[in-house]
Parts: sequence; C-alpha cells; structure tokens
Amino acid sequence: MQKELKIKIENLAMEITLRETAETGEDYVKAIPRALDKACKILKVDDKEFIKMFTT
Repeated sequence: MQKELKIKIENLAMEITLRETAETGEDYVKAIPRALDKACKILKVDDKEFIKMFTT
C-alpha cells in the first residue's frame, strides 16, 4: 500500500511540475518541491508520512 501511494505522489508531482513549468517558464528543479507539497495535500498525506515514505 505504501509503495503504491509513493508512486501516486511521484506521478502527481510530476504532472504538477510539468504543467506549472510549461505555464510559468519556471525552472523544473525549483518547481519540484512545491509540486511534491501539492501532491501530498491532494492525496492527504501528512509531512511525517511523506518523509518516512522516502527515507525507508
């Protein structure tokens, strides 16, 4: 379950990053952290759960 959620977060963050960089011209690397935050909010994943997911 956790692996599936991690993949969903990554995919959604990628979509958000691509859309926002295309719309704003912002640097891709700079847009990634904000996109990850947005993806977590959309999928209702809190910060602690997110950090645990990517550190284990």
